[in-house]
Amino acid sequence: MGTGGYGRAFKITSNAHENTGDGLGMILRNNLPLQDMEFVQFHPTGLQIEPLRKKAIVIDPLPGFEIIKDLAVDIDPFFEHLAKVKPYLINDEPPPDKESIQSPEEFKRISDPVACILCMSCTSSCPSFWSDPEYIGPAALYKAYRHIFDMRDKGIKYRVDVLDNKQGLWCCHIIFNYMDACPKKVKDNERDLTAET
Repeated sequence: MGTGGYGRAFKITSNAHENTGDGLGMILRNNLPLQDMEFVQFHPTGLQIEPLRKKAIVIDPLPGFEIIKDLAVDIDPFFEHLAKVKPYLINDEPPPDKESIQSPEEFKRISDPVACILCMSCTSSCPSFWSDPEYIGPAALYKAYRHIFDMRDKGIKYRVDVLDNKQGLWCCHIIFNYMDACPKKVKDNERDLTAET
């Protein structure tokens, strides 16, 4: 298995921005050995398959998405739902003379959603998404949370209609599969969003 390395752990790297080491973390959490660790900044680190020969490994396409071929799925609906929540800062106020500084407490509230890598694991593990493809899904809700609770963002009025309907927040049955599926091991901010909106 190639994980993509974790070049982003270094101050200067030529690796892609997404190479955070999540694959390595998943491997280690499952008590499996790693190989080629001395090359982590330069090429994908490998997973030794020998210990796995005793177990069957099943690799399936992401559930809940239309299969195009083999393991390839149609991810367009995922990004269409994500776009509905406007996953970017909205602020019509004139920019400040200096940067908008957040307190550590303000940033802590959104730090997990900021770290989301949009891998689609949460959405593909969600039974609500499986049963209703119009449901925007946990990733979109998570990114909405990230911006709604960012003190610099003023865009809740643009997001509320997307969230406050039967394909938005009210389609979530709070099953929490996404918490196990997430390679970043996110906390339960969706519960906060339900309670605070």
